[in-house]
Amino acid sequence: MKICSFNVNSVRARLENVLEWLRESDPDIALLQELKCQDEQFPKALFEDAGYNVITHGQKSWNGIAILSKFQIEDVVKNIPGYNDPFHHSRYLEAFTGGVRVASTYMPNGNPIGTAKFEYKLDWMRAMGDHFKTLLTYDEPIVIGGDYNVIPRDVDANLPAASLKTEACAQPEVREIFYDWQKLGWTDAMRFLKPDDIYYTYWDYFRGGFENNRGILLDFFFLNPKAKSMLKDAGVNKSIRERDKPSDHAPIWMVLDL
Repeated sequence: MKICSFNVNSVRARLENVLEWLRESDPDIALLQELKCQDEQFPKALFEDAGYNVITHGQKSWNGIAILSKFQIEDVVKNIPGYNDPFHHSRYLEAFTGGVRVASTYMPNGNPIGTAKFEYKLDWMRAMGDHFKTLLTYDEPIVIGGDYNVIPRDVDANLPAASLKTEACAQPEVREIFYDWQKLGWTDAMRFLKPDDIYYTYWDYFRGGFENNRGILLDFFFLNPKAKSMLKDAGVNKSIRERDKPSDHAPIWMVLDL
C-alpha cells in the first residue's frame, strides 16, 4: 500500500498540479493539508473521478485537511478528541480505510515566538500527544502524516543559525514534544529508514529558496509499532516542487506491506 502526504498550499489554486501528481504517483491513500477552502468549495467530484473516496475538514481561506482513499472510508474523526481548539482551526482528520487508520494533520506554525500563536502551537502539540497515547491502544496499523511544522534538528533546515533561533518550529520546547512522541512508541518513518540522510520537504518562494536549496524538513509520517513492522520504503518527491506554480512543499510517500 502506497500512502502519500502533501501540503498543497491551496487546492483550488494548484488543482491541475495536484491532480497530475495523483495520476503520476497513484497512491492508494493521499493525505492533503492546507486546502484553504471550506468543504463545499473543495473540488470533490474531480478527485472522485480520479478514483478516490474523499473526506475533508475545510476552513475558509486557511488550514484545512483531506483524506483521499481508493478504499471505503470509515470511523471519521475531525479535530483532536478532547481538545477545545480556541481558534476552531481545521488541522486534524482521521479515518480507517483499507485496513489502516490514517490521519492528515496540519500542525500550527507558532510564529512569532513569545505570542499567543506560539502558546497555541505548544498546547495543540500537547493535545496531540495525549491522542497519540490513546491511539497506541488500538490494535491496527496507524499512520499519521502531514505538515508537522517542526524542525527536529538544526541540520534539518538550510538556514542561518540566527534564523533558527527565532523560528517557532525549531524552539527547544517544540523539539522536546516531537521527540516525546517518539519515546511513547511512534516512529518517524523516513528517519527510521534513512537515519543519516539530509532531506527537505519545504522551500519558500522568496529569494530563490528552491533554486538555492534553502530547504526545511517539516513533513513527516509517524507510525505506531504495527505500521512500523510493515514499513518497506519512504521518501520525498522533490521533483513536484520544480513545476510551474508549485506548492512550497513537496509530497512525501511511504509503502506498507499489508
